[in-house]
Order: sequence, then C-alpha cells, then structure tokens
Amino acid sequence: WELGPYSRYGWYHPGPLLFRLLWPLYDHAGLHPFALNGAALLINLGAVVLALWLAMRHGRTAPALALGLGLLALTLRSGDTVLSYWNPHIIILPMVAFLLCTAAVAHGSVRAWLPFVLTGSLLAQTHVSVLPLVAACGAYGLALHWRTWSPPHHHLATGPYPVVWLGAAGLLLALLWWPPVHEALSSGGGNLSALWQFFSEARAGQAWTVSLAVWVDRLTAILHPGPQVVGGGAMAVPVPVTGVVSRLPW
Repeated sequence: WELGPYSRYGWYHPGPLLFRLLWPLYDHAGLHPFALNGAALLINLGAVVLALWLAMRHGRTAPALALGLGLLALTLRSGDTVLSYWNPHIIILPMVAFLLCTAAVAHGSVRAWLPFVLTGSLLAQTHVSVLPLVAACGAYGLALHWRTWSPPHHHLATGPYPVVWLGAAGLLLALLWWPPVHEALSSGGGNLSALWQFFSEARAGQAWTVSLAVWVDRLTAILHPGPQVVGGGAMAVPVPVTGVVSRLPW
C-alpha cells in the first residue's frame, strides 16, 4: 500500500495511487482479475471526459472536437490498451488529461488545481519515466498561473484569488504523496532512495541514434498499417509435473 508497481530493476515506481484506484472495483468483484480491466477502463474514460471537459471549457468547439476525434482514433488503433492496467499503458490517456489540466492552470483556472494534482500524481507514481515530463509541465503551468494572478497582469484574471482551491490542492497533494514519503522515512530512505541510487549511477546506455529511432517509431505508430501494441498480461510459469506430484499431500 505504500509502493507503486514493481520494476524488474529491483525497485518500485514512486507510489501506490494506481493500486488504490484499481482496488475498490477489484475488491467489490471478489478479487476477480477481470475487475482490474474494468477499473482500468473507468480510469481511462475518466481521463477522456476530463480532457474533453477542459477543452470545451477553456477552448473552443473546433479544438475540442479535434481532440475527441484524435482520442477516438488513438483508442481504436491501440487494440485493447484502454482495458490494460499495465503501468506503461494506463498512463497514456491520463497524460492527455494532465496536459489539458496544465493548460487550464496556465490559463489561470483555479478549479483545475485539483485534477492537475490528481493526474500529475497518478502519472508520476505509476511510471517513473514520466516524472521529468510531469515536473517540467507542472512548473511551466504554475509559472504562468502565478503570472496571470500577479498584480501587473491581474487584468487577465477575474476577482480575488480563491485561496480555498489552493488549500484543497495542497491537502490533496499531501495525502497522495504521504504513503511513499512515509515509507522512505520509516525505512531509512526505502524505495525513494533506491530510485535515486539507480538513476544517479553511471552506466552504459543506448546511443542517441537508437533512442531517436525508437522515439520516432512510437510517435508515428498510429499511422502505421496494423500497429502492434506490446502486451502486459500475466506471465504463465510452467511447473514440472513431478514437482507438483511431490508436493501433493499423500
């Protein structure tokens, strides 16, 4: 309950928010595995609804319609990814919602603070690879937000600053990040220390040409004929029959 998805490198992703969102439906269904797919679908649908609502509220009809068509195309071309709770898959649509939240916050919206904190925390805790992107976009959105509400530019905003939304967002941020922080404080650094050690150590990586080729290929995959999405299903581990027989109680 304090750690995120496990990594094959021996550490966990920063936090357990994904697990806590998947848990209610999973528990209600009697721990049936298909409930995890249903919970993943609800998370993705929530992200799409949030993104479209923000686009309609802060933009115009045409951009919102274009966004909706783009998300529909992405969903249709991505197979059953929308049902996948594997952490590389389930961050895709929430990332779209987070970017729209960032734009709304940068535009001066105080009501976007709560979904901004929620989607950003979900992304950062679920897959550590997007943490730099979340931090960069978050810093950019916050900088423009404070610029909008600062006295020289106050004409861009309307009315006094509602501190209650800022307080609610701060409380939500503290609640969402308390589990990994508590784990780190109670175990002498714990998982956060392991993450820092792993990414701060020097090691041989891929050449930039390889990274660029993979990056371009994935960004244009939706345009390829018959795009193949990497699966994230459960791994079947074969057990020798002799081993099973030897453990039976007879």
